[in-house]
Amino acid sequence: RRRTSAFLQELILTMKTACVLAALVATAAAFQLPQSQVRSVRMQAAPTDNAAPAAVAGVLPALMVAAPASALPDVGGLPGGVALTFFPLVIALGVAILVIGPGAIQQFQRVFTGQSAKYMKGDY
Repeated sequence: RRRTSAFLQELILTMKTACVLAALVATAAAFQLPQSQVRSVRMQAAPTDNAAPAAVAGVLPALMVAAPASALPDVGGLPGGVALTFFPLVIALGVAILVIGPGAIQQFQRVFTGQSAKYMKGDY
């Protein structure tokens, strides 16, 4: 019995030492400056063409209007974004009805039939 106890004490001491060492190494690593082998690259200026930005600026509003309209189709008369927003709530409600509902019904039956007294110990 004492032999096992001495072994466990030494094991715990070893684990404490390892945790302290890991904490010290992590702290030292946190204070080190990042050293990167990648050198900065000097970027060259893009050739300027005054016609291209004007053409892009004229096309962007048309793309912005077309994108949301075609992103999500209508689902049962609701816009796609609204259906997608409320879908998790519908799933959560279904899970609550299927999983929590039977247990709640059982507890209400116990309360109203008087069986809940045998589950309650003490003055409540």
